[in-house]
Amino acid sequence: MTLSHHKNSFRISYQFEALPEEVGREKSTRKGHILSQEEQLVSEAPRTLEPALQISIFGKPDCDLCKSTQRKVEFFLSKWNLRDQVKLRFHDLTTVEGLAEGAYYNATDIPTTLVLAGGQAVARWEVTIPPSEELRQALTES
Repeated sequence: MTLSHHKNSFRISYQFEALPEEVGREKSTRKGHILSQEEQLVSEAPRTLEPALQISIFGKPDCDLCKSTQRKVEFFLSKWNLRDQVKLRFHDLTTVEGLAEGAYYNATDIPTTLVLAGGQAVARWEVTIPPSEELRQALTES
């Protein structure tokens, strides 16, 4: 691992070395391409498919409006049969992780609800529970 500093940013680089018994071992694919050792490691890694859409709710555990927002979103995701296609996340703004995620999306008011497609916000509601039709529209158009 190498850590380098340039102006106001840091870069961490990793160099992976093959285990002695793996040196020279290659796997072929059906198309005749020989995978490098790095490609083998990636192709053998367990894969989890993340939904393309995500709803992020930023709030605090003791916020009643935040809890109501989460319950409503869960209800409509189930009603619309979207539980498997949409990932729902609650970000607790009383934690460092929640604050960092909130800062990234500029979520300072609670609750803030975002619909994310590919990590980009496509819909946003602040200090209110998202109206069901607006939420549905954001999910179907993304």
